[in-house]
Amino acid sequence: MMRFMLLFSRQGKLRLQKWYLATSDKERKKMVRELMQVVLARKPKMCSFLEWRDLKVVYKRYASLYFCCAIEGQDNELITLELIHRYVELLDKYFGSVCELDIIFNFEKAYFILDEFLMGGDVQDTSKKSVLKAIEQADLLQEVRARDRDGPGIAPSASGGPCGTGGRQDKRQHLGLFPLTSPPDPFSWRDPAAFPRPPHLLRRSCGSSPTYKHSLPPGLPPPPPSVPTEGFRG
Repeated sequence: MMRFMLLFSRQGKLRLQKWYLATSDKERKKMVRELMQVVLARKPKMCSFLEWRDLKVVYKRYASLYFCCAIEGQDNELITLELIHRYVELLDKYFGSVCELDIIFNFEKAYFILDEFLMGGDVQDTSKKSVLKAIEQADLLQEVRARDRDGPGIAPSASGGPCGTGGRQDKRQHLGLFPLTSPPDPFSWRDPAAFPRPPHLLRRSCGSSPTYKHSLPPGLPPPPPSVPTEGFRG
């Protein structure tokens, strides 16, 4: 049985953690810190298996990420190594050439894929097609709920991930780099002949009398001319 699984970078930044045995938060932080120090201190040509405490640790590095699993003494290390590789294949198939940023900005998808693959520390399904099909169905359901909540203005994405690009979302959406558009004119839909614009919303230049497109109701005096202010820029 697998005890836990960790994903961390070469700089010691934890990207994902999944625990299959009840452990206190204090003990988890201590175990993560110790295990990352041990794995990061090992040389590239050293064995991917090691004994740590009363467990066996199996790890493998992909690009800048370390995939590390802690298993019990009677478990097979080679099978665990294949499980790590299969999880990486699922991530790569879903995101399309997965990288560390994909896991950072779409960590909930990485957890979802892992939960479809492993349950309770044991393998649930080894078929990549069935796992990816379950994820695509969940993405489709999420899109339908988003359209029902936000209205028909959101177009459905193509198959293959959250945004139709194999799961890779535009990072500008998370960083808020899209330009903000001005709010719509609340009177743009009205017919000016039938529904005149209120006089106080008509534009006027500084220092000049307000201009009205429609006459005031009978009996009301005209408004006083505006007084120009020095230093004011329209």
